[in-house]
Amino acid sequence: MAPSATDDNKEIIDPVRFAEETLGVSLWDKQKGVLNAIRRRRRVAVRSGNGLGKDFTAAVALLWYLHAHDPGIVLSTAPTFRQVRHVLWRQIHALHRRAAETLGGKLLDIRWELAEDRYAMGLSATGADQFQGFHCENMLVVVDEAEGVAEPIYEAIDAVMTSVNPKLLLISNPTRLSGAFYRAFHQEQGIYETITISALDSPNVENGRIDVPGLVTAQWVEERRAVWGENSDRFRSRVLGRFPERGADSLIAMSDIEAAVYEGHPSPQPSPASREGAGGYDWSEMFLPGMGTASGSAVIGVDVARFGSDRSVVAVRRGEVVEEISVFARLDTMAVAGNVVASVRKHRPRLVNVDEIGVGSGVVDRLRE
Repeated sequence: MAPSATDDNKEIIDPVRFAEETLGVSLWDKQKGVLNAIRRRRRVAVRSGNGLGKDFTAAVALLWYLHAHDPGIVLSTAPTFRQVRHVLWRQIHALHRRAAETLGGKLLDIRWELAEDRYAMGLSATGADQFQGFHCENMLVVVDEAEGVAEPIYEAIDAVMTSVNPKLLLISNPTRLSGAFYRAFHQEQGIYETITISALDSPNVENGRIDVPGLVTAQWVEERRAVWGENSDRFRSRVLGRFPERGADSLIAMSDIEAAVYEGHPSPQPSPASREGAGGYDWSEMFLPGMGTASGSAVIGVDVARFGSDRSVVAVRRGEVVEEISVFARLDTMAVAGNVVASVRKHRPRLVNVDEIGVGSGVVDRLRE
């Protein structure tokens, strides 16, 4: 039987020590930061540039967690079965071979089984029903290429997170300004430890030589700078590991919005977690005392969505201050109209603005009645 964290063995409890002493691999600082974050936090989200070992780190995390927990279940997923099998689980097989006798168990294509109640398996994110029926006090869910996983899958994962000791690792290139992965760094940052890995952090780039084989090099960074331009969104996402400033369907860049919000005021500072290697800001401080004046009658703005991952939003502004933002998912136009009416009764606005184009016309017709 493979040992577990119930044994008095620091090498098992410490994921970095497990990687170095059990698997015999060397980690660079950012990889160590990810593993330590998983050890201490329930939810960890990692945004990364290309060629920085994020899949390798996820594979180490999976092997460590199951080795350290008895009982324990680890579920891994990605947008396609090809990605599950040929990216993350390919790394898992390679690492397991380095310490097969110590790790033990039966390793199959996308399943590693130590006992009936202690196993890891890969699932493709093609249907939320695949995540049903898993129950264990110790659970880790690894979502590779997390940005490409659909919203229903995340809802199913949230059901898994109701166990006694659940953990969730999201890892991806950041290329979209929407979805669950984006929210982990913004609206939901309070429940995640967020980590940003930039190619500029790579030892190979910092030192100008190949200190860590397989990691991105300074030559590649300079090539991408010349081809894409350092101010391009591709460079931000693929090299710096940061979300683009402007989405494909956006008119205004995120940096311009933030500049307008903070004109004459200090911008939010990195949270304590980000100063330890995590990325992102404390968005709870986004609106500071004295930023704008709330005066006069309220104005309500409504952006209407119907079904899918998009959301309907009802915002209430009074003078220069947005006093309330309500977000609704999976509501038809009649239900959205009902929420608008409730907001009108509460705030007594002088004006209600509704985006009438497309599905918004149904809300407008209902409100006119």
